[in-house]
Amino acid sequence: LVPTKYASGTFGQKATNSVIDQKAKQYPKWYTKSRVASLKALSDDTRLFDCVGLIKGVVWGFPDTIYTSNGLPDVSDQGMWNMATDKSQSFSSIEPGELLWLQGHVGVYIGEGKGIECTMSWAGKVQVTAVANIGSIPGLNSRKWTGHGKLPFITYGNAPKPSEKPK
Repeated sequence: LVPTKYASGTFGQKATNSVIDQKAKQYPKWYTKSRVASLKALSDDTRLFDCVGLIKGVVWGFPDTIYTSNGLPDVSDQGMWNMATDKSQSFSSIEPGELLWLQGHVGVYIGEGKGIECTMSWAGKVQVTAVANIGSIPGLNSRKWTGHGKLPFITYGNAPKPSEKPK
C-alpha cells in the first residue's frame, strides 16, 4: 500500500518539501506552521490528497498523473458535485463509482456499503469508510452523506445493489 496523508489542494503528489511549500503559498490559511512541519516530516513516498483530489488523481491516471486529463477539469468538491447527474438523497439504488457528497466534502461509493475518501477525520488519510446511510460496518468509521450522483467520466454497470449479496 502507498502511504497517504490529507493535504489541501493536492491530488497525489509526493510529500516533498517543494510540493508542501508550493501548496502552503497557494492555501496559506490551511497550511499552518504546525501542519507544514507535520507534512514535511512524512517520507517522500507518502502521497498527498484532499477529498476531491483523490478522485481527480485517480481519473487523471495516478500514479502517472496527467493534470486535467480524461475529461475531468480541475474542479473543487462543489464543482465535482455540480457535474454529477442522477442525484439522489436515497441510498437504496446507489452504484459503485458514484460520487458521495456532503457540503464541503466528497468521496466515492465502492460497493457493499463502503465508500473511499480522503479526510482529515479519523486517520487523516485515504481510507475506506462505511456509508452510514446504508448501515454501519464493524471496524470501519462511518460517515452520513447528504447525497450521491453519477459522474460523467465514469461508466456505470450492473453491480449488486447495497441490499444484495454478491454472487
